[in-house]
Amino acid sequence: QAEPEALMEEVELLRESNAMVGRLQQKTLADLEATKAKADEEIALLKQNTLKELESTKAQAERRVETVRQAAASDLSAARAEARSQVDSVKTRAEAEVRATRERAAAAALNARSLA
Repeated sequence: QAEPEALMEEVELLRESNAMVGRLQQKTLADLEATKAKADEEIALLKQNTLKELESTKAQAERRVETVRQAAASDLSAARAEARSQVDSVKTRAEAEVRATRERAAAAALNARSLA
């Protein structure tokens, strides 16, 4: 009769052990689900922060491109103005030389006439 009692005790111990394993499995599953939920929140936050950083970097790059574009346009305008100024200067000098040459030619013609 000791054997059936011992068997009953073993069965009871096995039931308790199985119940503990079941509770441990439930707790482990709950811990895993909580860890997954926390990881999902952190991933979403990281994505959001990364998107904000990308948008900020894009805006900075666009501002830099616009600054460079404006500087290039300003440099081009200044170069064109300088080129026009140089062209005008050369043109004015050439016109002055043409006038001086004509005046010398007219004076030489008058001188030649007075000698003739």
